[in-house]
Amino acid sequence: MSEKNRPHRNLFLAELMIAILFFALCSVICLQLFSHSRMDSRQMQLENAAASRAESAASIFQSQGIQGLADALDHSSDAASGQLVVYYDSLWNTTGADTGIYAMSITLSTEDHMESAHISVYDMAEHTSLYELNAAHHIPYTLGDREVYE
Repeated sequence: MSEKNRPHRNLFLAELMIAILFFALCSVICLQLFSHSRMDSRQMQLENAAASRAESAASIFQSQGIQGLADALDHSSDAASGQLVVYYDSLWNTTGADTGIYAMSITLSTEDHMESAHISVYDMAEHTSLYELNAAHHIPYTLGDREVYE
């Protein structure tokens, strides 16, 4: 009787090994998908935080101009230099250059009653840009601008 059941046992073991191999392969594929999903999620969180900071700066710039932006960012340097840099830690709180992980660089220029700003948020460790934005602000004409009205 044991000789009759022996081929069935070998077949059952082979089927069991194939099923285990199949499930192991599926689990490896699922783990890779989950790890890529987590990395993509983290990258999207970084990009969203960077976009939020850049859009806030652009909104302040468009409503208040260069000096309003420098005041709102509580930036110690002079806005007349044409360059503002704000540093952020890992939780996107403002910090100093020595402890900053992310930075927002704002390049300012003025031409023909228009102030413009190029805002770039980047990861300082990886030297990668997270978000970039251009904004413009019109400087209203004043009564002293006679050549414009003539």
